Amino acid sequence: MTVDPYDAVTWSTLNDLTETSVNNKSRPVDFPDFTLGRWQKRKPLPDVAV
Repeated sequence: MTVDPYDAVTWSTLNDLTETSVNNKSRPVDFPDFTLGRWQKRKPLPDVAV
């Protein structure tokens, strides 16, 4: 599986967003769009064998 920097930073935010939500009585937390909307037009990355 190929991972780009946007995938990596998205995965790394899950713990912080979960903690913020739990500390606020499990209220929803807005999820940041690190691509500024470009994910909608992004071409898929090729799969690379490891």
